[in-house]
Amino acid sequence: MINIYTSNFTYGLYSKNSDNIINFNSKRNTNKTKKASISFKGSNVQELEQNDLSSSILRYMTGMKNRLITILEQEGLLTIKDIEKITKAFDEEINPNSTTMQHMLEDIEFMKSTSKLLNNSDDPKMILAQDTVPVRFYYEVAHKLYNNNEQALGMQVAKKSTQITGAQIYPGAKIEPGVMFSHGIGVVIGNTAHVGAKSTIYQNVTLGRRSGPNAMQANRDFRHPQVENGTTIGAGAILLGPIIIKDNAKVGAGAIVTHDMPEGSVARYKASDIYPAIS
Repeated sequence: MINIYTSNFTYGLYSKNSDNIINFNSKRNTNKTKKASISFKGSNVQELEQNDLSSSILRYMTGMKNRLITILEQEGLLTIKDIEKITKAFDEEINPNSTTMQHMLEDIEFMKSTSKLLNNSDDPKMILAQDTVPVRFYYEVAHKLYNNNEQALGMQVAKKSTQITGAQIYPGAKIEPGVMFSHGIGVVIGNTAHVGAKSTIYQNVTLGRRSGPNAMQANRDFRHPQVENGTTIGAGAILLGPIIIKDNAKVGAGAIVTHDMPEGSVARYKASDIYPAIS
């Protein structure tokens, strides 16, 4: 059970059976920047600025965890023990030194360098409004559970997080750090897919499998596309089967790709013809 309380501009969270206890304390002060005290069991108390990106991410992750746990509890499918395992997996990643935090920071650096909207902004409110952040957070926890012999729980986290992010990334997929989901809505990434670093994925992209005799290739042990580094996949693009998309390839909006793409190559969808208005 998660208990959240707010009083006199003091924020606190206690997670039962959790390895981490996190407290955020701040006081209104019109002349000074707010301070947040973040304490982790077994480590020193750290004093961070409230507008510091790392502390903002930790607060954000806590809120995102609570949203998903609430969904799982309301559905009533999982046991109390299942919920505790999932909660522990989340709490272990809500840590400034966790793998999830490091991967998220790499995503953010890539977004800042490529997104005209962010334009190298350091404002946490701008950065945490980007779809990449919650997509990465939920994926990392689901992936961790899946790889720790909790495949069913990993699948639950992956599936239910779609209700929040709009993206459905299966927990067995491999998403390298330093990726930007420009818009998470409608993105589907299959369980054996791979997405390389410094890649950008737009809305409604599918990395799926094929059916029938072409579903697998004799020399490849994966069913879904393997997207290498520096690729861009445009809105509505569909990549199917055990194909390899080499470094720096570009897949245009609406394109359908079922074969390997060489390094730096481009796949385009033929644009619709435009006719003059009928008077």
